[in-house]
Amino acid sequence: MKEEVIVFIIILVLGLRQLREKRVSGFRIWILPVLMLLGTAQAIVSDWNLSVFAPPVLIAGFAAGSLLGIVRGKLTQVKGDATGRVTMKGSMAGFLIWVAIYFIEVLVRQFGSGVQLLAGFLLMASLGSVMLRRIWIYAAYRKEAAKWAGSRR
Repeated sequence: MKEEVIVFIIILVLGLRQLREKRVSGFRIWILPVLMLLGTAQAIVSDWNLSVFAPPVLIAGFAAGSLLGIVRGKLTQVKGDATGRVTMKGSMAGFLIWVAIYFIEVLVRQFGSGVQLLAGFLLMASLGSVMLRRIWIYAAYRKEAAKWAGSRR
């Protein structure tokens, strides 16, 4: 339980940082999704063969998370200025969705291996949410960067 408290504090700090307006970088935006992809892939390998229902459940988790990621991406404000600087600012609603997924996952893991597939579903949902949110933000970033690059000519 002590580990979950430490992780929660880290999530809280990172989440509150999302609520600040910060500069968007086309490269840096992909670091977290790549790290999550590697970690999730490593964790899901054993879940994939739990039963015949495991692959569809895990894929459904990714799909559900993708929908949440699109919602979170739409809630994120991305804007540019005359200097070509593109910034983004997360929303409180997006942050609360993220925290809710984490808490549900922690609760599920407390019940032991009997709910391993549900934990895998939530892990895939987290991955889908992060990846689709970043894709949405990246598309908005490209749109804003192109708009301001065109106006500087």
